[in-house]
Amino acid sequence: MANNYPQFSEIIKDLTDEEIAWIGSIPQELNFSDDEKYVGDSWVAPFREALNAHGIQVDADDKVFDDDFFPRFEFEIDSERRQWWLFSQEDYEEDHLVRVMQAFLAKFRPDGVFKVTMSATCSRPRVGEFGGAWLVLTKDHYLCGNTWSAADEAEKRLLMGDVTE
Repeated sequence: MANNYPQFSEIIKDLTDEEIAWIGSIPQELNFSDDEKYVGDSWVAPFREALNAHGIQVDADDKVFDDDFFPRFEFEIDSERRQWWLFSQEDYEEDHLVRVMQAFLAKFRPDGVFKVTMSATCSRPRVGEFGGAWLVLTKDHYLCGNTWSAADEAEKRLLMGDVTE
């Protein structure tokens, strides 16, 4: 059986004490019981309210967060170096990363831009199971893409005779 591993690693530098405190208090699903998180398919207070109070917007019927884990990426704070390491070793949820980073930027660095590239690997050499992606965001918007779409676009350009570099 093959396993797929989307991975990324990025550091946010020069953290303030307030930023370190905010990051350290990001509500994590592991800190709440199932009774506090779900009623049927919907998230309920206090978990949803804790996320919203932290600036991480989640509506009452937001299906994006109907998952077993939030946030679905890993992070560590290096208080000594004043850095925030965001990463994924095996899996991550892009929308979780987007919402957390947009909340961070909106609160602390409203003119900031966060960008990250990701790899997509497979434990077996299966055709079509390797590639990568990118994500660039501000507090209000984000753009993303992947190597598969870029390769498809390059193929179209070459077939149309557009070989400018």
